[in-house]
Amino acid sequence: MMKSSTPIRQLGKQIDIIVKEKMVNIGFVEKEKYIFSKLIIKDVEGFVIVEKTDHGSRYNWSISPTVGIINHKVEDIYYKLVDNIDFSKELLRTATSSIGYILPENSFKAWDVNLDDTEDQIHEIIDDLILQIKKYILPFFMKMSQNKELQVSLEKNSWGITSLNYFKVPILYYINEEKEKGLKYIEDILAKIRPTPKVNDLVEPEFNNLEEVKNFFSRDKDILLYWEFVKFRKKFIDLKN
Repeated sequence: MMKSSTPIRQLGKQIDIIVKEKMVNIGFVEKEKYIFSKLIIKDVEGFVIVEKTDHGSRYNWSISPTVGIINHKVEDIYYKLVDNIDFSKELLRTATSSIGYILPENSFKAWDVNLDDTEDQIHEIIDDLILQIKKYILPFFMKMSQNKELQVSLEKNSWGITSLNYFKVPILYYINEEKEKGLKYIEDILAKIRPTPKVNDLVEPEFNNLEEVKNFFSRDKDILLYWEFVKFRKKFIDLKN
């Protein structure tokens, strides 16, 4: 015999239904559960992941969406240049951020729905979320649909600091017909993330595999990231001008 849904679970389902209806009303399509996408311009999508958690509570849901941009031209090149990534397990995205860091207050933001909220109150809370998306996120998506704007924002870590930016920024330089600047960016990042050699003043060889990299460097920085970026650099150089 199946157990009946608890009140907090029922509230969660109610929130999901209301969110979906309101997101669709402003032009988004639900691609997967909780993931809503909107075409901004050709080859560029904006998406909102309406994540929520009850934090183990029996009385409250906290909604804290993630927003992001998918630039399909960037992603097509990225897939050709990187190794050892299972893309079936990767969320397709060029840049992502918690919604609050895109809003004017630039801090974590959540919308809380409680069990004792009336249906009207629940709608008001979610309406405020939708208003923020319409007022700030959609214009931000439009701005980020421009390759140069996206490249600059990633380079300045406006979306947050992530190693994924290291790969996407030079690709955007390349798309913007600034390959040499992209290569300069790669060289700067390699210098930044380069681990310390085990033997001082030893000239770095051309590595053939990860084991050689591990034997050459100490473990004071992320060796795997460095190795992946070395391979990325080589493939980037081979891209046609």
